[in-house]
Amino acid sequence: MDDFTALYEILEDTLGLDRNEIQEEKKLREDLGADSVDMFQIFVAMEEEYKIELDTDETEHVSTIGDLMQIIRDYV
Repeated sequence: MDDFTALYEILEDTLGLDRNEIQEEKKLREDLGADSVDMFQIFVAMEEEYKIELDTDETEHVSTIGDLMQIIRDYV
């Protein structure tokens, strides 16, 4: 099983979510109200936490929490 604890904390801190609101199918912008600044903060925090480098091709297609999880799976 993948450990997404750090991602959950990033989403809680950035978007003010409760852990029970973090579900793979939730859309970051439409369902959770993330704006472009929030998305940037999420990506920077992911890079720092998971020691990865994301490029625009990867980030421009992210729409759900599941997409963020898949990026982590691909790198970690």
